[in-house]
Amino acid sequence: MDPTIPRPLRIGLLLDSLTQPVWVNDVLAEVTRSGVAEVALVILNAAIEREAQERPPKARILARGSAWYRNRRLLPFAAYEKLDAWRYQAVNDPLREVDIRPHLLPCPVLRVMPRQSRFCDYFEDDAVHEIMAHQLDVALRFGFRILKGRALSIARFGVWSYHHGDNSINRGGPAGFWEVFEKYPRTGAVLQKLTEELDGGIVLGRCNSSTNPISPTANRANYYWQAAALLQRELRRVQLEGENAVLNWDHRKSWSPYSSPLYKAPGPIQTGQLLARVGFRLVRGKAQEWLRKGQWFVAYSFRPPEPGQEDVPQAILYRFKELLPPPDRYWADPFPVFADGRYYIFIEEHPFGSPVAHISVIEFDMSGAPGLPRPVLKRDYHLSYPFVFRWAGEWYMIPETLERNAVELFRATRFPDEWTSMGEMLSGIAATDPTLAEIDGRWWLFTGVVLPGATEATALFLFHGPTPLGPWTPHLHNPVKIDVQGARPAGRLFHHAGVWYRPGQDGSPTYGSATIVHRVQEISESRFHEEPVSRITPSWRPGLRGTHTLNAAGGLTVVDALRSIPRLRFLHRSKPR
Repeated sequence: MDPTIPRPLRIGLLLDSLTQPVWVNDVLAEVTRSGVAEVALVILNAAIEREAQERPPKARILARGSAWYRNRRLLPFAAYEKLDAWRYQAVNDPLREVDIRPHLLPCPVLRVMPRQSRFCDYFEDDAVHEIMAHQLDVALRFGFRILKGRALSIARFGVWSYHHGDNSINRGGPAGFWEVFEKYPRTGAVLQKLTEELDGGIVLGRCNSSTNPISPTANRANYYWQAAALLQRELRRVQLEGENAVLNWDHRKSWSPYSSPLYKAPGPIQTGQLLARVGFRLVRGKAQEWLRKGQWFVAYSFRPPEPGQEDVPQAILYRFKELLPPPDRYWADPFPVFADGRYYIFIEEHPFGSPVAHISVIEFDMSGAPGLPRPVLKRDYHLSYPFVFRWAGEWYMIPETLERNAVELFRATRFPDEWTSMGEMLSGIAATDPTLAEIDGRWWLFTGVVLPGATEATALFLFHGPTPLGPWTPHLHNPVKIDVQGARPAGRLFHHAGVWYRPGQDGSPTYGSATIVHRVQEISESRFHEEPVSRITPSWRPGLRGTHTLNAAGGLTVVDALRSIPRLRFLHRSKPR
């Protein structure tokens, strides 16, 4: 074995059964395939097996009926869950159960009979000693009930467990339900190192996705797959950092009160309330869809910059001039360029009747007046987010090419109108909004990613290389961020007063709701940390519903914004403001 490559971590699995949800199966497959960890021990809950063996089939049927009677107040909720699962069943359902034994061979299996209280499981000393003889680095809890006592000390780096909810505002269950009920804009999940406090362990990783306002089933399907990516990232962090990772955990032990209730399965009244709320949301959504549609447009402002600050946005948005498209299309993702004394804005232009968008350019004349957009790059697949940059005397463009599952590079043969493909910079990745920045002599590629099984780009991946053309090396801890609030890029990074800032899209409660600007506090091949410092909302004039791009070049600052327009054409207004 190469001594420069850390050994795989030895992990143990705490299970009730060898049949597990497919998201668990896929996580284990990826973790073992990558060499981050190997399954060294399976710890099966013997209490589950004993109950199944000791009760004859007739007794099990009677017990099940008795349980249904005791919990009869939950019958409406159970019926609602069945109906919702039938109506909104995900194509890639993360909770579909599969046999995980193919990922466990050869692996010893230890059956442990826990000492049980009403809600908790405790391990006897003999079982703890037998488990510890396997020298586990991490134990992963996918079974048993609430673990207490010495059961939490069976592995070097503790027992890890998912909580499918944001534990700062949602403790309890059912997973993904209460966020829909309360129409909370985001649904969170955490990977935590368990402690004696229920749902109050040390948070190792956290993710947030936008809440589906209609279906708990669809809501769960999206964020379960996003949360799955947390495990491999945090295991790799421990593999590479060892005890230093524990020191970082200690820094996270901050005082954190919890003031929400302990959520439980809803009763008949709450289930009926959700039915009424979902029905109202569906009717309102359909009415809005029939009467109006969203249209993105571009706004810009010229402002003499301070020396050296030509590419820093000057965002006093109520002063911006608007460029409104015709009613049959939208303009979005503006990228300004200042070249040879002239200003240009590259945009995504999408006719509503077309399945794909293309890249167009708006050229300003010498008096500062914008011309009409003209197409400069068309393909038979969707193009957007035209990241244009100059390097080594040549102009390049990296548009979003998500449909190709790749990041494609183009070079200008006649700027700004003619471009030729230079091939793929990255392949096999569902990348959105690729964004380049040269920081301290190293080139960095930031891109949003739609994680396998997920329905939105909430993950931020980093790649680094010696030139903006590559070759690219993935960051050691990709995805460095999983958060619908700001992970997805929203424009070029900019440098101001010695600090790098990164615009990111806020996709909650809906796509493109706002732009969040982050201060990059640390970036290296093994580290990345940023903090949000400001939020740009679409509130500079009435009627706006979103904004998701911020860029500047040569003293020209541009944004985009989403407005609602009537579907009846004679009611449209397209003159610049």
